[in-house]
Amino acid sequence: MYKASIHIAIAVLTISIFTSSAEAIEGRLMRYPDMHGEQLVFTYEDDLWLASIAGGLASRITSHPGIERHASFSPDGRWIAFTGSYDGGYDVYVIPATGGEPKRLTYHPSYDRVVGWSPDGTSILFVSRRALYDELHAADLSGGFPRKIPLDRVSYASLSPDGKRAAINRFNSDRMNW
Repeated sequence: MYKASIHIAIAVLTISIFTSSAEAIEGRLMRYPDMHGEQLVFTYEDDLWLASIAGGLASRITSHPGIERHASFSPDGRWIAFTGSYDGGYDVYVIPATGGEPKRLTYHPSYDRVVGWSPDGTSILFVSRRALYDELHAADLSGGFPRKIPLDRVSYASLSPDGKRAAINRFNSDRMNW
């Protein structure tokens, strides 16, 4: 009788573990969030999703078989810039905040990671290792060649509202960013 009780207890424990694991799968990792007003954009299953901060269902705004990450709303909330990998590399793209066809802004073999926008919303800031280390660049929303921002060794950056100062982090590690 004692052995039967142990076997039943093990069976119940095993079933509960697998049930918990199955429920955990539904809460997959949502990453790289950004907010504007009441809207939240984030990466889930390598696509971009838009949701209200009040809750409710999220809407998928990209569905390309490639990868979309590091989304960032423009200052006016009309655009979302992101890092996308559609052709093997990681480049800067932009789409309307309501979704639509992505427009590619960079064409470089280095990993171009979106970190934000210029305060006036005309340029997307991104970090890329186009030299020996990561540097900050800006890609105009209207197109053209990106320009290097004269800051040395940047992993994350945010410009002041007047665009004259920058808060930067030279390290690309969650431990060091905190």
